[in-house]
Amino acid sequence: MTAKPAGGRSVEEVLDLLKDPEFCADVLRTFREAAAIMVAPSGAEERQQQFEQLGQRFENRWGVPPPNTSELVDPDPRYRFSDAIASGHWGLVLVFPWTTNDQIRVTIKKIRSVIRKQHQDALITRHAQLVRWLDTIGFDRPTIARVVFGRRTGLRRLTAKQAIARTPESHQDELYDHYRGLGLTPKQIEQKILKTLRGSEAPASAAVRMTERRHVKRLERLDEHLASPVQSEPLSHALTLLFRARPDENNASVRLHTIAVRDAFEGAVAQVATAERRDGDPQHDRLEVILSGRWGTLPVFPWTTIPGIRASIKELRAMVRPQPQDGTGPAPAARPTPFEPLSDALISLFRALSQDDLVVRRHAFETRAIFLQTGAL
Repeated sequence: MTAKPAGGRSVEEVLDLLKDPEFCADVLRTFREAAAIMVAPSGAEERQQQFEQLGQRFENRWGVPPPNTSELVDPDPRYRFSDAIASGHWGLVLVFPWTTNDQIRVTIKKIRSVIRKQHQDALITRHAQLVRWLDTIGFDRPTIARVVFGRRTGLRRLTAKQAIARTPESHQDELYDHYRGLGLTPKQIEQKILKTLRGSEAPASAAVRMTERRHVKRLERLDEHLASPVQSEPLSHALTLLFRARPDENNASVRLHTIAVRDAFEGAVAQVATAERRDGDPQHDRLEVILSGRWGTLPVFPWTTIPGIRASIKELRAMVRPQPQDGTGPAPAARPTPFEPLSDALISLFRALSQDDLVVRRHAFETRAIFLQTGAL
């Protein structure tokens, strides 16, 4: 690799391209053309030639290949929500006036046992995308580590002299005794000790390599779960299966998925209902809660933090707590409209089940759109 592989540009100049409107527009245009090639009725060899020609035209103009993903120039925050929901990497907590903190903690713990925490998710993903693109261009790993991660130390592997100088003699003696016990010759022992003390690569290079590896493993895991979604709890799983419905999905199938969501919701209500409510008229009570009660939803994703959960619960508690109109009479139990976007959408979806399949279908896709809106989440 050369110090400036991108036609003589520095890595900083290459990264500045991501701020150039013309460059960004050309990237998006290239990806649109690539998508058209993918669906065109042509053979694999012809498609490959078209891809190569498309990439070469881009590189001829800009001196670098296009980014490996259009997200580097057009990040869409909805991507991570849609990926998480479609793969089952999420859960839904229902909050009613009678829901206890212990019940919420148990539900979140169950969800967390299936989906992994991944804070700073967007930043980690962007770092990995930058690493992959800059590596494709030909920049070396220390350079990539410097501009992507802000590394200022560990950019180069230690020399033998540096490694020995920073290592206590007692530790060197321990290593010598260890390798001598393995039956190695003095020369082999010296080589082993130097390799151990110096490491196989610079720390910065290792950071870049591990970022690439973790990103690949994450994508492989995501692909696996997109093919077969995981289940953290029944309600979010039923919603995942409903939201995965394709535009050409038949109406009867959409209705069945919607019924499954409603049934999962009623099951979730039953789990947190008080004994008095269950001993009364459970079925009627659940339906009344669905249709008119004060309740809200708390989505939990891999990147959802504990402070974020606490803030959301506090806000939901204030919403579901009935408020007297004048401070003297009993608190009104009726649910105001609008109330909370996600629960409002679910109520509309459940009520649509009393109508024909086309209405159910419309509400199902509207509900999916609301759940994918980052503002609502």
